[in-house]
Amino acid sequence: MCHAACHNFTGLVITRFFLGALEASIAPGFSLITGMWYTRRQQPLRYGLWFAGGSIASLFGGLLSYGIGHLDSGLTAWQYLFLIFGAVTALCGIIMLAFLPDTPSKTFWLTPEERSTAINNVTADDQAGTKGSYKMSQVVEALRDPVTWFLSLYTFCVNIANGGLTAFGSLVVQGFGYEGLQALLIQMPTGGAQLCFVIISAVLCSSIPNIRTLTMMGLTLTSLLGMVLMYALEDSNQAGRMAGFCLSLAFSANMPIAMSLVTSNVRGFTKRAVVNASLLVMYCVGNIVGPQFFSVTEAPRYRKGITASLIGFGLGFFWVVCLRLYLQWQNKKRASEVALDVPQEVLLLEDRTDWETPGSQYVL
Repeated sequence: MCHAACHNFTGLVITRFFLGALEASIAPGFSLITGMWYTRRQQPLRYGLWFAGGSIASLFGGLLSYGIGHLDSGLTAWQYLFLIFGAVTALCGIIMLAFLPDTPSKTFWLTPEERSTAINNVTADDQAGTKGSYKMSQVVEALRDPVTWFLSLYTFCVNIANGGLTAFGSLVVQGFGYEGLQALLIQMPTGGAQLCFVIISAVLCSSIPNIRTLTMMGLTLTSLLGMVLMYALEDSNQAGRMAGFCLSLAFSANMPIAMSLVTSNVRGFTKRAVVNASLLVMYCVGNIVGPQFFSVTEAPRYRKGITASLIGFGLGFFWVVCLRLYLQWQNKKRASEVALDVPQEVLLLEDRTDWETPGSQYVL
């Protein structure tokens, strides 16, 4: 909401810095909460549902922005946008603070027996605990784990495109022949496309075992195809280039899948936190690097930016292939290991990592 009070570039930069810093808690916080409540089989759908909020915002945000853009009073339209959307966000935050439980054991709408069942379901699903002390050994293990690097490198590569399309999305759409408030409305289909990709991928990954990495590959190739259409089609093919733009956003559905892979596969409280942090750091770095390839001097084609995005999607696909092959190799290797003869509850209390738990299998 403080954006509405800014009158120069310096004020906007400072305000947006704090906006990003405070937003940074959302994805890891939601990820931690999802891991507390749901089994590995249930997680992809739940991740997809809360992640779909961003797609729904794009779907209806354009319509709301269009309406707000016609307000004619003391403030400019962009100031009203920040004040209205900021106030709604703050209200949602207050509601969550009051009603969202820290853990299943503190859930006021469940009976003691139901709370116990909720906790035991997750415990019996061979998942790591949600509480533990900071362990430097787990930090080192996380940095040595190829899973951390494969997921982090994938996240960085595909978010080169995300950074450019987020920062220059409206300008890219204007390059298709749409202008002004019409460009806001025409971005609604992109939100609808994202929503479809998120829901379909979440349902598939929840219904069919071990296809999460395969789904990520498919979505990445779909985005690659969309970028090719944006790059290759003539300027006169307005509908085709817009369809390419919608397809290019398919990769956004991979973020909840990637985070569910971390929650499902990475044991150890500190190790999981480090891996989640690595993904989100690389997400931010990709979004910083991406806009550097998009220059207003190349409007409306943005060939350098689209070329960088194509390379990013190609490399992202490669890293997901590496991740799946590595996890398959690990599962074969672990199948011959003798599992520890220790009750699951004891393992969770000991806060062991996946490397320290012989015989455990990774979700693919």
